[in-house]
Parts: sequence; structure tokens; C-alpha cells
Amino acid sequence: MNALAVTLVMYGLVLAAVIGWLALTGRPRGPRVVAALALVQVAALALVVVDAVRTIGDLDGSDLVVHLAYLVTAMVVLPVSFAVAGEDRTRWGNAALSVACLLLAVVIVRVQLTGVADA
Repeated sequence: MNALAVTLVMYGLVLAAVIGWLALTGRPRGPRVVAALALVQVAALALVVVDAVRTIGDLDGSDLVVHLAYLVTAMVVLPVSFAVAGEDRTRWGNAALSVACLLLAVVIVRVQLTGVADA
């Protein structure tokens, strides 16, 4: 795994824990959490662009389809979950965002496993 992917996975897991703690304690998320989510999304988009350019010519057939599906999922998981849970500042909105951060970490790991190995 490259450094950006490892950093993104770790940051996503920490953010999931923080948002999960907010959900457990019933506290609303503040603007810092929204800014952290935006930072994770920008990093995920950078990783997707770099990975797509790197692997688009090296994979073929079903491997390419699976890899592109993971890339699309990595791009849309946070925006979709924030659109669904963004207005809900209660415990359940935070729980949904926490699960989305965990899902993003898993998807990034899968992107790295299904793509071309680092040189």
C-alpha cells in the first residue's frame, strides 16, 4: 500500500472513532468534524485519480471492472452518506457517518488489494 492509502485508512478509522464517540454520547457534530470529512473526501479523490491513472492500462477484464467499482465506491461513499445524514445532527446521523468512514477505510484497502501492486 502506498503512503496516501495508509494515511487515508488511518485517518478514516480515527475519524470513525471520533464520530462514533459523538454518536454514543449523543453530542452533535461540529464544524471541525465536517471539515475533517471534507479533508478525507479530498484525499480519497486524490487517491482515486492517482490509482485510476496508474492502473487503467494494466488491468483487463473482470479485474478492471471490480477495481473501477471500488474506485467509484471510494468516491461516492462519503458524499452520499453526508447527504443522507447531513441534516440529522442527532445520534443516528453521527452513527451513519461513522459507519461511512469505516466503509471508506475498507474500500481503500480493497482498492489497494485489487489494483496493480506498487513497484
